[in-house]
Amino acid sequence: MALVWRGDEAMRRLAADARGKVLQACLITEKGIKASMRAGGRTESGGPGKGKVGSYASAPGEPPRVQTGRLRASYTHELHETLPIGRAGTNVEYAKHLEFGTRRMAARPHVRPVLHALRSAYEAIFKVRTSGL
Repeated sequence: MALVWRGDEAMRRLAADARGKVLQACLITEKGIKASMRAGGRTESGGPGKGKVGSYASAPGEPPRVQTGRLRASYTHELHETLPIGRAGTNVEYAKHLEFGTRRMAARPHVRPVLHALRSAYEAIFKVRTSGL
């Protein structure tokens, strides 16, 4: 019979709680980013192979409007296998050009406004509880 130090169980509970909070923050971030792009509205492309109608592009400073849905669908989250570390993001190359702009295009931020809007939610999620340890 192995002796288990009571602190080991408390540490496991603390780690599981931290991972749960990180996962919750990642999920609301991912959902918020996707929702911000939905608010831009679907564009009218004129059908396959006919190109995009320029008048339906999002205005500078607005979240990008959905054209094909590729960018919005690409946002996801991942959690480290053991540590309470997670991230939400995309691997679509043009996302950073939309977020920050280029020399030829003004920014269409869709991540930073969500992070700022969710600040109080993050604070509520990561509020430190010490009772029960």
